[in-house]
This record gives sequence, structure tokens and C-alpha cells, in this order.
Amino acid sequence: MKLLVLLIVFLVGIGSFSACSGDGSGDGSNDSTNVNGDSDGDTASQSDSDTDSDSDTDTDSDTDADTDTDSDTSTTFNVDTNADSATGDDTSQDSEGGFETVSGIGALPGCFLANNGECVKSSVHSKDDVCERWAQEKPIALEDEIWTPGIGECDPGTLSDNALDEALGRIDFYRWLLGVQPVAKNPDPLSWIETGQCAVVSAYRESPDLHHPLETATCYSQEAYDGAATSSIGFSLYHPAAEIDKFIVDSGDINFGMVGHRRSTLLYYYDLVAIGYTRINPGTSDSAGGQCLQMSYTTYAPSDDPLETLNAYPPPGYMPHDLTTRNLKGTMTGELQWHFSLDNVSFDGATVSVYYVENGSAEKLTLDTGVLEEYGINNGIWLQPDSEMPTGEYVVDISGSSAGSWGYRVFLTDCGTGAPAVCDALTQDCGADYLGCYLGSDGTGSCSYKGYLDLGTPCSASRWCEPGLVCINNMSGTDSVCSPQCDRNSSGAANSCDVICEGTITALPGDAYACKL
Repeated sequence: MKLLVLLIVFLVGIGSFSACSGDGSGDGSNDSTNVNGDSDGDTASQSDSDTDSDSDTDTDSDTDADTDTDSDTSTTFNVDTNADSATGDDTSQDSEGGFETVSGIGALPGCFLANNGECVKSSVHSKDDVCERWAQEKPIALEDEIWTPGIGECDPGTLSDNALDEALGRIDFYRWLLGVQPVAKNPDPLSWIETGQCAVVSAYRESPDLHHPLETATCYSQEAYDGAATSSIGFSLYHPAAEIDKFIVDSGDINFGMVGHRRSTLLYYYDLVAIGYTRINPGTSDSAGGQCLQMSYTTYAPSDDPLETLNAYPPPGYMPHDLTTRNLKGTMTGELQWHFSLDNVSFDGATVSVYYVENGSAEKLTLDTGVLEEYGINNGIWLQPDSEMPTGEYVVDISGSSAGSWGYRVFLTDCGTGAPAVCDALTQDCGADYLGCYLGSDGTGSCSYKGYLDLGTPCSASRWCEPGLVCINNMSGTDSVCSPQCDRNSSGAANSCDVICEGTITALPGDAYACKL
């Protein structure tokens, strides 16, 4: 892969947390859109107030065409686009086999975090430890065991202990990668009431600003309002642990330049969690999900060392490569946005360089970058790759911030757990029993957490159906139901249309077919 070279130089200004809105409609799957209701940003005593509300709009039930209709409302900062030479002085090799960096981390090949030429952290986790833990961090509860409906329209129901533990474990996994403290269930019953009611009122999506639901919204209550104001909000019908992945990915135009869900989930002083989860109208084409994640803390003691407050993704150390290339809803548009931030640190006039290190040589990468939107006292920088970042070693070098010259090293690692970028919906080759392959609007298959709706069940999108089924209009055209996909080109095969279809065959994009029920 040819790597272009660019010294990334920018002046950082601090902006305010602006309110913005997602489309609030669609099939229930999402791309992590931020709908922030805070006008002054979160403070150290507040939980995250980002909303994962970029639900995809399903404009074609036959083809499950996801359409992102959100506009980018974030503020970005242009960078110096004058490319430096790959053979310039700042990538030259020194006598110890390293390379020159302002922070000195380039000459410290075994160091994961350095400050002013000194190694601050030489080891986080081994590659084997990281890959082994990631292989274990998958949802294991069956879909029908995740959640039990409540009594009445506004009762959020009950999340199973297994599903809740898996969601908390997923949060802890990402925090463990960064090296910050784990979380525990919030002992305050009010937090669970607030997040439960937040999940219900958010699932109906009747308010333009979902962090401040209208009093006219279905299932509105003061508890729902308070929960929505202090939670990250998502709309998935999947396993609640999968929604944590989406908060970390934080894709979507509105999240660009903020990644507030991610920053909240990784904030070093948070140690308590409450999660509300619900499904409204389950088993119907109007089914929708709601999930509210409220992060908080027992005590807050600011650190004298700003590097101890580091909030970064990917974090220093070894990192499964598949967690930086796509989420499990399918291939993302563009590459995952990187970020780093520190508490009470000014990046005004800071300079950032990112290097790809291979076979002892270092090349500067071409990246768009800018200031993260303000998040309480947590200030930082976003980095946007312009192409896929391959496995290997990366060095991020920062100078000119009030924390001095510092840098960190990331190893994007192939742990053998990544789903294929493109999959076959007929053969279901995603490689894991919790994944299914589903067709997009162009007929290309992408891996997603598998759905749970069985054959003939009303649906609003194919991703809610069990793998091998697609959401299409029924024979009478009155509803969309989960129907079997079939192979028209292999007569007599087990999955061929002439074997499994009793009635009409309908064409799907990409030379795919399904049986009408």
C-alpha cells in the first residue's frame, strides 16, 4: 500500500458543544449519530449527553436499502496540505534504529507512551492477551433470552442478567485496552429507572432533541427526561453489547469531530454504569429498540499528570485491527475516526504527526485532522484516515500542547477475528455464529450481528431477520415479512429457488433472489 507523506499542522481552537439532530426514523439499525442537548458541554459531575440516533432510513423493504440522511453539523479545522517528502529529516533513522520525533518516542521502540524524551509507559498488554480477550468478548446470550417485555406500553421490560453482564463486559474490554478502571453496576435504583424510561421514550423517537424529550412524547416522564439528558442513546434491536460497539465506533456525519459516545465510555474517572434497554412493538414491522447508557463516578479526583487522563482510540498498545476498520453493522463509509484527548490541556498551536513504521522505516501519513468539539474539561484532536490503515505499527507524535511534547505507539493487530468486508448471503460466510450476512441496496453482502426474527415474521429490515432470510413484501403486498433467500442459478441445490420456493420468486439487487411468502 502506497503511503503518502504529510506533516499534519494545525491551530486548535476550542468550540462549544452544539445541538444537532438525527433523522430519528428508520429500521432501527444505526450509524451512531450524535444528538447533543447540552449547550455548555458536560462537566466533571455530568454523565455523557451524546445520542446514538442516526438510524438508517429503510427506503425499500425488499432490498433493505439503508440511507443515511443526516447532515454534518460538526465544525472541522483545515490542515496544512503541503506534503513533506518521505525522505525528509523528520523520518530519518537514528543510530539506534528508531526515528526522530519531537516527543522522542520514535527512538524508543519498546515504549507505548512517552513524554519529552522519556518513556512513561513501556507495556500495556501483550498481543496474545489482547487477541485472547477480544476473542472472548462476543455476545453469547440468545436473542430471545436477552429481554423480557414489561407490562404496559411504558414498562421497559427486563434485560437478562447475562445480556447485561455482557454489555458491561464489552465496556470493560474497551476500557481495559486503554488501561483505565473497570465499571460496576450503579447501586442507585434511580439510575436504572431513569435509563429504563429513557430507553422507552427514545424508542418512539417523537422528539427532535432526544436528550430533551417533549412532554407530549409517548411515555414521557420526569425520569425519562432526566435519563435522556445524562445518557448516550442508541436504537438497536441487537444485543446490548453490540450497541456498546456502536458507541465506540461513533460513525456518522453528526458524530464527526466529536466522538462523544466513545469519549464518555472511555473516560478514566467513570466507574458506574446503568443501562436501559427495551423493544417496542416486538415481532412487528413497527418494532424498534431503545438503549440508554448512563456513565457516572463514585468520586472524582483530578490528576496532576495530564497523561494519566489520556482518552484515545485506538489506544496505546496492541489493538485488534478489525475494531478500527468496520463496525458489525457492515462496512463503514470511510475509515474509523481516531482521536486523543487530555483533561485541562490546551492544544492551541499544537502540531501532530502520525507515522506508519514498517521494517525499521517510518513514513508520515496523510490524514485530515482538527480539534475535538468541547467536552467538559476533556480537550483533544481527531484524526481521520483517508484510506484503510493496514495492520502494523503507528506512532502519534504531538508537540506544542500545554502538556509538552508527548506521543504514543499503537499496534493494529490481526487477531484472526475480523469478519470479511464482503460476504455471501447465500453461504453465510461471516465466520462466527453471532454474525449474519445481509444484502445492502447494491446487492453487496456485509456482516452484521445476526437478527432474531424467524420465517414469516413481520419485519422492517432484513437485518432483524435470521441469517439467510430477507425482509420483502409478502404475496399480497400488504406487509413485509422475513422470507428465504434462494439461488436461482443452481437448480436442484439445497438452497435453490426451485427447491425451497413454493410460490413466486422475486429479484433482489445483485442477481439475488428470494421466495415470496
